[in-house]
Amino acid sequence: MTRGARIFLVLAVVWLGLWGMGSVLFFKGSRAQSAQAAEWALPATGLVRGADVRFEGVVDGSNPVTAPLSQRPCAAALTHVYYGTWYYDGQGERQQSALRIATRRAPEAVGIVVGAERVELPLELWRPPTAKSADVSERFAELPARLAVPAADVASARASARGTFTHFSADEWGLTGGERVFVVGHVEERDGRLRLARHRGLGRVDVFRGSQADGVRDLRSGSSGLRIAGGIFVALAVLPLLGFAIVQLRRRRAHG
Repeated sequence: MTRGARIFLVLAVVWLGLWGMGSVLFFKGSRAQSAQAAEWALPATGLVRGADVRFEGVVDGSNPVTAPLSQRPCAAALTHVYYGTWYYDGQGERQQSALRIATRRAPEAVGIVVGAERVELPLELWRPPTAKSADVSERFAELPARLAVPAADVASARASARGTFTHFSADEWGLTGGERVFVVGHVEERDGRLRLARHRGLGRVDVFRGSQADGVRDLRSGSSGLRIAGGIFVALAVLPLLGFAIVQLRRRRAHG
């Protein structure tokens, strides 16, 4: 094997490793979404105290609040505030970073009406899907007072963030009164008002803004997309090695 062929082989193996790792991540994501879809597709349950539950309901809009970022009326709002910077990495490439410095929730819990019953969702358990964009996103040179971020939190971010400050930013998600949602969680086993907790199997509360059927369809579609992307990465990973094998085979035949 010539020196050039050895170098090409090394590069091809490195290429295979990098693209192979990418395909593994896609396949893992696909399996995770497929498992989540299987859990969501199970039959709906009632609001049973002390049990894992799956149900469709309607957001209770009887006690509206004002969203901190958009200033719009809604049943509930979750707002994340970030401190943005830029810096050069070890390879001299310019990178951007966003450090979350505050989270605003209003109110502390929102009601979900299921038939004649009502269950409370603590907003600290609500995790909007990160794969989808926020309802509202804004950038600021200075933080607006309505976000009520303490000066000490900003100072802490300046001290710990990497690189040079660029801007503040905020993302906000909201729930509207009357909006249909599908929820997978756990009802606390206690007297008084029904209140949601983390699902025992999933370790979280899933809230999908839509019907159960739409949620399952969305997850299965996402799983299929990730699986296809993983297959493409596998194909791209082996192309250099395949090319190397073809070249070597032709050379052997030429010298045979």
